Formats: sequence, structure tokens, C-alpha cells
Amino acid sequence: MGKMQPSKDGPQRKYYHITATGKQARQTFLNKWDTLSLNVNDLINERRNDS
Repeated sequence: MGKMQPSKDGPQRKYYHITATGKQARQTFLNKWDTLSLNVNDLINERRNDS
């Protein structure tokens, strides 16, 4: 959600903040990213150990 606020330098500016739903979506993404990252690192390390 955004809110217009006056600016000392130029036109009004719109400032955004993250909603509770956005925070939850961010956490879900980070959890999936962590899982993916760990799996990719495991594959890389597995190939290094096979060499």
C-alpha cells in the first residue's frame, strides 16, 4: 500500500510499506530459496567429491 507525502525537494512522493500478506509471501519465497540453494550446493559438492 502506498501513501502520498509532501517532499521538501519537488513534487509529492509515494511511500510504500509491506503488508502482512507481503511479509508472508516474502518468507515463503525465502524458505523455498533456502531449499533450492542447499540442493544446488549439495549437487556441486557431490560432483567435486566424485572427481
